[in-house]
Amino acid sequence: MSEPSLTLYRLLDRLPWPRSYSGKLFFVAFLGTHLPLLGVLVYVALSEWAFADVVPLLIVVVVGTLVAAGLTLWALRQLIAPVLTTADALERYAADDTLPDLPETFEDAAGQLMRHTQRTITQLDDSLRFKNRLLRVLAHDARTPLASIVTATSIIQTNLDDMGNDDPELREMSDIIQRAARYQLRLFEDLMQTTRSDAAHFQVREDKVTLHTLMDLVLDDMRLLAEGRDVDLAVNLETADHMIVETDVTKLRQVLGNLVSNAIKFSDPGSRVDLGATVSADTLLLYVQDRGPGIDPDARERLFEPFNDQAASDADARGFGVGLWVSQTFTHLLGGDIDVESRPGQGSTFIVHFPLEAIRETT
Repeated sequence: MSEPSLTLYRLLDRLPWPRSYSGKLFFVAFLGTHLPLLGVLVYVALSEWAFADVVPLLIVVVVGTLVAAGLTLWALRQLIAPVLTTADALERYAADDTLPDLPETFEDAAGQLMRHTQRTITQLDDSLRFKNRLLRVLAHDARTPLASIVTATSIIQTNLDDMGNDDPELREMSDIIQRAARYQLRLFEDLMQTTRSDAAHFQVREDKVTLHTLMDLVLDDMRLLAEGRDVDLAVNLETADHMIVETDVTKLRQVLGNLVSNAIKFSDPGSRVDLGATVSADTLLLYVQDRGPGIDPDARERLFEPFNDQAASDADARGFGVGLWVSQTFTHLLGGDIDVESRPGQGSTFIVHFPLEAIRETT
């Protein structure tokens, strides 16, 4: 059997009325059941019969047509119940995560629609709950060693003071470790908050920071990783140094940090990663550019999906696959969006853009 065509559906959808799917079915059914009546009327009009002679026939045809139309519309209403029930189930699941209970025993097309919808939503729900549980475990278990790192660096700094050791490089490394651990702790608190309700409900904190300071924070976070892979980090600020962004600085810092970390992982030793900012029209653009192998077009479609690390071509670059998902989630939460420009063999550029009214500029 050939696949059904959507031609008639598209044609009816262009009409101002009826707009509902059931209305379209009833409209077609009404026309179909009244064709015999129209045929009789045309025949009578063209015949030489006297009108009085055909009145009984017309009454019978009209009554029979109306009865048939009513029964047909009632039957159609019952027959489209699987479609309407499935649509309602999908709407409720999208609105409040209510898992449907659609029947799975019917074998015709409508039954298959309900069965496949039920199984798909159930599998999706199980997958989302598993991922949230995994995030909960990750966030919970990571907090303890991070808290230990913060405590250990504080003890190290205190001991350095007691010993009168003023080695600037040692103190700088200790500060970097402590700052990175502290803001990672705040990130895991956000993840824990999310998984408690199994939904992306993050708390937004309003902070202010200059772009110059923000870039310095990200560079400090990524410096050791870059040095370990012999990658040069460069900042390109095409905005005024005094430009201030008002947003959740911790989350924005995490967004840029994740992007820079990915860029470093995919960069060859001796190459460079650029972290930059510019203003275009009424939009602030923050970008991270690498000179790595680029991203395969097939992998780009799943790039921001959680627990997907298909873009990584080697084991050293693979991780849990949540970095880009977290970056996209935080960016959307802060009122922006994130895009990627990449060609295989020519590197990648991730661009985070915010309307200036969402991440305000002050002077």
